[in-house]
Amino acid sequence: MGGPRTRDENDGQNAANSMIQPVSGSLRRIGDELWVSQPAVGAPSPEDDGGGITPSQVISGDLTVYNSLCVGQDCAAAESYGSDSIRLKENNLRIHFDDTSATGSFPSNDWTLIANDDLNGGMNMFAIQDRTAGRNIMTLQAGAPANSLFVRNNGNVGMGTGSPAVQLHVADGNTPTLRLDQTAASGFTPQVWDVAGNEANFFIRDVTGDSNLVFRLVPGAPENSIYVAPSGNVGLGTASPAAKLHVADGDLRVDGSVYQLSSRAAKTAFQDIEPGRLLGLLQQLELGRWSYRSGSDRAPHFGPAAEDFHAAFGLGESAERISLADMAGVALGAAQALKLELDEKEREIEALEARLERLERALLADRAGR
Repeated sequence: MGGPRTRDENDGQNAANSMIQPVSGSLRRIGDELWVSQPAVGAPSPEDDGGGITPSQVISGDLTVYNSLCVGQDCAAAESYGSDSIRLKENNLRIHFDDTSATGSFPSNDWTLIANDDLNGGMNMFAIQDRTAGRNIMTLQAGAPANSLFVRNNGNVGMGTGSPAVQLHVADGNTPTLRLDQTAASGFTPQVWDVAGNEANFFIRDVTGDSNLVFRLVPGAPENSIYVAPSGNVGLGTASPAAKLHVADGDLRVDGSVYQLSSRAAKTAFQDIEPGRLLGLLQQLELGRWSYRSGSDRAPHFGPAAEDFHAAFGLGESAERISLADMAGVALGAAQALKLELDEKEREIEALEARLERLERALLADRAGR
């Protein structure tokens, strides 16, 4: 094995080759044997129907074809094969796999390899057909560019590239795109989305909705620009979001209104606070001008420190942060307390004015009686 043939081996091979003769006709399988259909010699065969139909010649046993094989009506007597081992040559090219399994639960689906449509004006293509179901499940159209579909030896799949670097690698010279197309086939409303990227941005396009770009990321964005934690918390600029939306090292700008759930139906454990006490706590709260030690916000601000606010009012879940709702509540409470004090002062002033008026009238009456 592996070495040069001996003279006896060459003689045996030459003898075998000398026995090879051209055979015309067609092949068919009967049981475990391969048979060759061939024109009859001499008198018509019992299988000849008299209408010029040539009976089949059957070869019982194995068949070995040295060199190449051409099958089809247009094969030449001296076919030039080039490097082809098997060639199909006629105007309808099909290879059919007819599984005759009929017992138990053995698979029996039939398959066909199709080269080109058999209709005038049809498609130039290569297809794998589920013959039992009567539909092409994979079609490759002629003229497709190189590496339209490439499966690497590590399982990576490339579309437009012969060197896929990841499990699915889509390459194109202008905005490689993945389209998600929900049709009406299952009774749902059709909807089309595109996921794509180019030198300008990565985006999701609502094709059905006027092709609006509903989501975009621009190249060069910093790490963790958007981060969704397992808890569902979303971080902007942080991979450890401590709230449903955590903006780190930046500002939150809202061109519109900001709403917070504050319905009475959503609240419990109501408690009143004595207005005078509220004003007393506010009076003790240290207020001042300050700036952040780090981050992009270096502008001056005014207000209390969260620790002082929490110590004074016991509000919120952290001594490091102040809820805007608590700040607004304290401000409204202080306004109400000041209004009560003003009303009280006004009543006192009115009483003093009435007393003064009575005194003035008494004084005038006394002067008039003298």
